[in-house]
Amino acid sequence: MRVRCSSWLCSRRNSAARIKERKDSIALKRPVRQKIMNHSIAILGSARSDGNTARALNRLIQGLPCETIDLNQQKIAHFSYNQDYENDDFINIVERIVDAPVTILATPVYWYSYSAPMKVFIDRFTDLLFSQKPLGRKLRGCKFAFLSTGNSPHPNETISQAFSSFCDYLGIKNLGMVYACADGPFYEEPPVLNIRNYIRDAAESEKRAVLPNRR
Repeated sequence: MRVRCSSWLCSRRNSAARIKERKDSIALKRPVRQKIMNHSIAILGSARSDGNTARALNRLIQGLPCETIDLNQQKIAHFSYNQDYENDDFINIVERIVDAPVTILATPVYWYSYSAPMKVFIDRFTDLLFSQKPLGRKLRGCKFAFLSTGNSPHPNETISQAFSSFCDYLGIKNLGMVYACADGPFYEEPPVLNIRNYIRDAAESEKRAVLPNRR
């Protein structure tokens, strides 16, 4: 009887060992998921994809890991109370914003406000208060900056206040606002340097998080 028990125990142990070997083998074959480094993004909202705003934006992010999303190339429907949009790019863009270290909104000043493409885009953030609440909550703590261009030598206070209120309402951190008159230099350099430093520092932090520690 003791011999039978011993054989049974040996059989159980061998079976358990074989199962463990198979699991270990499967784990070794399974591809290792690598972290993806997220770049900052800039949302260009202008009727012209190559106008003054685009050129000012290029100067602002020159040499930095920041990707531009041109709203002229995206399908963004006007806000609808029924929240029914077909083949729309808005949610995909917001998901990228949530993952981005820094997001820049760039727009010309049209009648003391955002351009038409940027206004449509910002209006759609209302979706995040209704049908997309979980995604909307993820915006809290995200870092935004604002770039505007116009014909006035000074930045427009109305549009600047609108952006500040937008950030405050959604719990977004406002990194600063920069302005350029037509194709001229930026109105003030300190906000430009501040935004560039944020993007650069965020990229370095992302790189350290993605790359393995080396000694």
